[in-house]
Amino acid sequence: MELRLPSGYQEVEYIENTGTQYIITDLLFPKDLENPKIEWGFMHIGDVSGDNMVFGYMNNGAVYFEIYGSITKIYGSTGQKRYRAIADNNLAKNMLITGLMTKDTITLNGTSHAANDNYSLTQDVLPMAIFAWKDKGNVNYINKGARIYYLRFYDGNTKMADYVPCYRKSDGEIGMYDTVTKTFYTNSGKGTFLKGADITRYIDNVSVLDTRRKILLNTPYIDTNVGDLITFNTDLSAPLKSCKVSFLPVQEGEGDPSPDNVRNITGWNGVSVTQECVENITNEYSIDWTDSVGTVYGGTLDVTTGELVVDRVGVDFSTLTWTMRKTGSEHKGLSANLPYRYVPVYSNIKGPSNFMVDHYIVAGSTNAGLIREKGPDSFDIGIYGLRQNGGSANIIYAIIPVDESAPTGMAVYKTTEPITYHLTPQQILTLKGTNNVYSDTNGQMEIKYWKH
Repeated sequence: MELRLPSGYQEVEYIENTGTQYIITDLLFPKDLENPKIEWGFMHIGDVSGDNMVFGYMNNGAVYFEIYGSITKIYGSTGQKRYRAIADNNLAKNMLITGLMTKDTITLNGTSHAANDNYSLTQDVLPMAIFAWKDKGNVNYINKGARIYYLRFYDGNTKMADYVPCYRKSDGEIGMYDTVTKTFYTNSGKGTFLKGADITRYIDNVSVLDTRRKILLNTPYIDTNVGDLITFNTDLSAPLKSCKVSFLPVQEGEGDPSPDNVRNITGWNGVSVTQECVENITNEYSIDWTDSVGTVYGGTLDVTTGELVVDRVGVDFSTLTWTMRKTGSEHKGLSANLPYRYVPVYSNIKGPSNFMVDHYIVAGSTNAGLIREKGPDSFDIGIYGLRQNGGSANIIYAIIPVDESAPTGMAVYKTTEPITYHLTPQQILTLKGTNNVYSDTNGQMEIKYWKH
């Protein structure tokens, strides 16, 4: 097939700015279009603080798209309505993000958001900037680090501009070529753009060197699979939209926990996902959070977005502040406050003086889930337990022999206040053919993937 660009230009997968490069085009995108439409593909890889423009101009109103302060917080406008502080928690740094913005809706990687603010342009339009914001003769809000894979502007079904990443063969200058006006635009800022791999072959005018681009330029759909081993087939490589891995605490050893059979509870310092293909291709994607988060006893990690939701918390009894509740001739009762409100609990000890079942105790009403036993002092003995008292659900109780100074051991409980961390994501590409995907946690997985 004939290549889309003139022979003097080489199309590439993307162009990348590093915080100082931008392009000023000749495109005037009117403020009063009946059916405005903008399409783009980008990946943010730099600092997310402040304004980070993908494209835009301002003149008492604006046409633009940006992320602001967080990769999941976006603003945009086609000139008539605005998408203001839209939250899309499916987005992440180092993720290929496809965008489609119309007058009423913005769609990012298949998730749509309605306009939430009127935002009319009141003055004449300005030339469109790429990687920045053109503002009455000035250039502001230069993106701090992003890649653009394609950028197209429409008036209804009429294409106004189609910016293709490329470089000029004669001198290696990197920029974007507008196939509508036949114009090559280069860097208007400082430094030099970076570029992706050359695009050298097409099927139906679509590059197949980098199959992600084929996904972007066609209309894919998303399929979902769930299990501890997920198998799916695809005829096209593409980045997974989501790969969520759930995991639980691990209790070492066998049998009932007791002072003579202490079954330590271990957590996780990272998660690995392994992908195998029928063509004997194996890839492993790992996220380690040892330094940033510490040990995690249970939760869910989305490997492709880097979002870690921790819902199980470990507590060493020796670190708690215990209050005496009751003293008898042989036993005493104590209580302590846990750091987070609980749902259920694990424990690594069990026995006559330190009693807790080794798996879930579901909290319900007062003394919920406790195994009760009357002792010579006529109150519960041998219990580490959780109790709801007057609406509180973060109290733990212990009854121990009077000659013991404090409870010993550890509990892991499911908190009602999950903690969310944002880690560096992994972009997992599906492989052509049969994909077998599993994790080292042996936990339930959920994968959302592009299926062409």
